[in-house]
Amino acid sequence: MEYRFKKTPFNLDILILNKQQLKMMSPVSTLSIFEPSSDNFAAAGLFSTDIFGIVGSDERNTLFSYINLGVEILHPLIYKHIITTRALYKDVMEGTKYAVYSKELKDLVLSDENEGETGYSFFMSTLNKINLSDKGSDLRKFKLYMISHYGTPEYMMKQILVIPAGLRDYKIGSNGRPEEDEINDFYRKVLTLSNSLNNIKITDNTIGAVDVVRFRIQEAVLELYQHIMKLLDGKRKFIQGKWGTRGVMYATRNVITPSLAGIGDLNDSNILDMEHTTVGLYQYAAAIGAVTMHELHSKFIYRVFNPDTNNAYLIDPKTNESKLVSINVKDRDKWITLEGLESIVALLAHEDMRSRPVMVDKYYLLLLHDNGKTITPIFNTDDMSDDMDVKYLRPITYYELFYIALLDTFDKYRCLITRYPVINLGGIYPSKIYVKTTGAPRKVNVVLNHNSMDAYEYPNYKDAYFNSLSPHYVYLQALGADFDGVITCN
Repeated sequence: MEYRFKKTPFNLDILILNKQQLKMMSPVSTLSIFEPSSDNFAAAGLFSTDIFGIVGSDERNTLFSYINLGVEILHPLIYKHIITTRALYKDVMEGTKYAVYSKELKDLVLSDENEGETGYSFFMSTLNKINLSDKGSDLRKFKLYMISHYGTPEYMMKQILVIPAGLRDYKIGSNGRPEEDEINDFYRKVLTLSNSLNNIKITDNTIGAVDVVRFRIQEAVLELYQHIMKLLDGKRKFIQGKWGTRGVMYATRNVITPSLAGIGDLNDSNILDMEHTTVGLYQYAAAIGAVTMHELHSKFIYRVFNPDTNNAYLIDPKTNESKLVSINVKDRDKWITLEGLESIVALLAHEDMRSRPVMVDKYYLLLLHDNGKTITPIFNTDDMSDDMDVKYLRPITYYELFYIALLDTFDKYRCLITRYPVINLGGIYPSKIYVKTTGAPRKVNVVLNHNSMDAYEYPNYKDAYFNSLSPHYVYLQALGADFDGVITCN
């Protein structure tokens, strides 16, 4: 396989620790945060002052450590390329499928457990024999180049780096609860798996016996690697995210896309003009976060939850009937506390959550009666009018919950569009908001609490979500638009 880079790609050695580097660091080897019966950090723990320096010191932000993995694994980037090149490779490494090596094809061939082999060790014994075709996209050629050049013994990992404790430190928050960076959970997962091999003597003859743990360590290291890459990748890089953020109250950061200036019907009340800026529903909900939580509570939550007890009126999915049920405190607090409501608003950031039914424990929050033209939230099926048909009932989704809650606010709030950094006169200007949900939305009538509202942008899950910001094209030159923007709503 031949593939030539125009320039040297990058150095994978940064995660491969040599003997000299290992001598300069002490390993993390325990899951304990504190020493027994003490408030001192555990000497070999993730927050050790012996390893990383005392809290507040410069050393605590610069000293690295490592975790001994107990077995050799592939560099996470090489492993990622391998499992995305062919699904069978991961299945074999995981031990869920059997395969044989074909000398004729120079590749693994799916087999059964009688003739084939499986497991991490078996796959590694065939890796250097596999000769994949480099026909295809440049991305595939790149992956195969990386696998063939770096899937070799000298790039196998026996340790994983642990970043300085000062960048992920353990502390007590203002509410008296312990706080720490989520990256520590990834380290704990790796540490738990590697520690399970402490009392096992691993040789070339016994390595196959720990294939399951070895695969799980490989997966855990990949998860850690991908988490770090998310911090480093894109425009919001780790340093900017940690120390260089520009926080603005009630603001969202958006990518600018071209505006849709077409008008379908001059009589429509939702015609966009140069005073409007189009934003997605999540961006709007987050930008007016305090209002969003108030609208959710005043229109939906107060009718479902009792703030003084654990009782709630919810919908039984089996019967579509409302019933008074007792829920646990965690589920109740998620809907009636500020922190809980903030977490629900944050769910809209995940597209896979938007079309899911809103559930409280095993119950629906409420139903919608949707006959195609009119949509009515139903809290109790006993309250349905005679002209409603049960065949039009379905559970409300997260996206619909927010859309209906905020529908009558769309014309109330204005915003400031800011292209940061501001480089031209006109880089900041006031604007009206037009909330767009999906590419081809539905036009329906929403009836809530006997109030009828026209909804021109009701979500249509058959089309893509609108997630960006679209200013009127007359502002693009003044914005110096490279399609970045910040919207602040007041």
